[in-house]
Amino acid sequence: MQIIEIYGQEYPIHFGAAALSQYCIKHNIGTLGRLLTKLTSSIPRRSDGTMITDEKEAAEASAFDFQFSLEEVVSMLRFGINSGYRKAGQPDKSISEEEAFGLFDARPGLAMEVFAMFAQSVMSTFTPEKKIQAPAAKLKN
Repeated sequence: MQIIEIYGQEYPIHFGAAALSQYCIKHNIGTLGRLLTKLTSSIPRRSDGTMITDEKEAAEASAFDFQFSLEEVVSMLRFGINSGYRKAGQPDKSISEEEAFGLFDARPGLAMEVFAMFAQSVMSTFTPEKKIQAPAAKLKN
């Protein structure tokens, strides 16, 4: 879970399974493969392949095709914050879609930050962790 601060107020944000499911249902994304395809083509990258997370730098990049509408990015924020509240033990707290739009108005650059966090979370969900396997124990006969 991460924290986003807007005008001195902290919002927990977490893109867990519930947030991803709500997002996919709202935007009629039937498979995770479709979401991954959309994400990978929408991530602005530098010439060395590293991801750009700064909104101004992303606006200058020409090597990407951002495929998410403003409504979709607002949904990322809304579902992420509401999931963050649940994870933080505050399941009664939530924000509406209108409140999420207001947060974008209050903080320039938030769209790219939220998209980067969402993309990183989705990508890490589908990237297998390297597991260190302990050496096999020797049995005594």
